[in-house]
Amino acid sequence: MAQSFDPWIGRRLGRYTLRQRLGGGGGGTVYAAWDETLEREVALKVLVPVPGAPPEMLDRFRQEAILTARMNHLNIVPIYDVGDEQGIFYIAMRRLSGRTLGDLLNERGPLPQEEGIRLLLPLAEALAYAHKRGIVHRDIKPANVLFDDEDRPMLADFGIAKALDTSGEGLTVTGTTIGTPAYMSPEQAAGGPLDARSDIYSIGILLYQLLT
Repeated sequence: MAQSFDPWIGRRLGRYTLRQRLGGGGGGTVYAAWDETLEREVALKVLVPVPGAPPEMLDRFRQEAILTARMNHLNIVPIYDVGDEQGIFYIAMRRLSGRTLGDLLNERGPLPQEEGIRLLLPLAEALAYAHKRGIVHRDIKPANVLFDDEDRPMLADFGIAKALDTSGEGLTVTGTTIGTPAYMSPEQAAGGPLDARSDIYSIGILLYQLLT
């Protein structure tokens, strides 16, 4: 079936020409794009402010770029660039195969115990790396685990991540519920304060899903 028309295809943002829509969600729309300067393909996440959109949406988008740019880990999708053009914000990231952990689960169902643990261990290490830097992901789920060409799992989409409070309390801002309900910790579902333990709860759910 042919893809529906997307007026963004062929458009240029900064040095990037959009070629194909890859997906989208609350954090923005992701396109395969061509970097005209470095002559390489990237994944470009684009967020266009729309009337009535909550102001924190732009803040979360900027925060994704800042937080992810601080990290350098084999199992975290790296970003290359961030910019805006006439109010259109974008983040250039490494382009992966597009295959997700959700795809793997749909193809194979539950995995053998050793394989499931071996798959999630590097993701747990990536989270530990982020947590040491005061970053909570807040949306651990199969769709946010991507595989590279060597089948290495990589954690993506820190778009709703929040830096841990710098006041020393080690908590994120309360009163908002952001994430995917099926993978939320109880305190996250209640809109309460979060820390690294909320991510640990979510990755525990992911492991349970992988093995059962």
